Amino acid sequence: MGSAIAAKIFNNGLRKKGIKVDKMILDSSIANIRKRVKEDAKKRRVPKFIVSVVVRVFNFRVGNKLDKLKFSYLLRRIPTLIIQTKSDKATTYGMLMEEYNEIAQNKNVQLKVFERGSHTRIYAEPDYKEEYTQAVADFLKGVAVNGVREETTNKNIQEEVAIKSGADENRNDKNSEYYEKFSDFDFDDNENE
Repeated sequence: MGSAIAAKIFNNGLRKKGIKVDKMILDSSIANIRKRVKEDAKKRRVPKFIVSVVVRVFNFRVGNKLDKLKFSYLLRRIPTLIIQTKSDKATTYGMLMEEYNEIAQNKNVQLKVFERGSHTRIYAEPDYKEEYTQAVADFLKGVAVNGVREETTNKNIQEEVAIKSGADENRNDKNSEYYEKFSDFDFDDNENE
């Protein structure tokens, strides 16, 4: 989350220092800071008035930007791969999906989800090591990682082919019409006529 915050909110400061973030890979990242704080407080049975004070103080400490500390705001410009496991208890899959659903149409953001594994330990799962490595390699090469993106890409290609074919057929029909209209004329190279 810190990387996403720095890349979006402090982008100008980074650029002045000669730092440009081209891509990000976020593994088990918190998707929404405000919701995470409130969920943790609820689990610990912290009274609501204390949570309210803590959230206000925290918001003040982050420059009144607490509502911007979420994926749906931070991840729009920079190509990002989000890697998550459904069984992560620290950064819940449900919270991630709430945020991801708001930005899923953004081609810059890709999601790779694993069924099991603990927080920031997906790569340590022997069954996932190769798949994890491949997802990261594909992302860095610019290859789509998640199946949804690939299906969308294939669908878009099929639509483009259909549109092009339709345009070619339409062009051929128009060429035929023009040929029929002008076939009665006798065109020759004589400029005097």
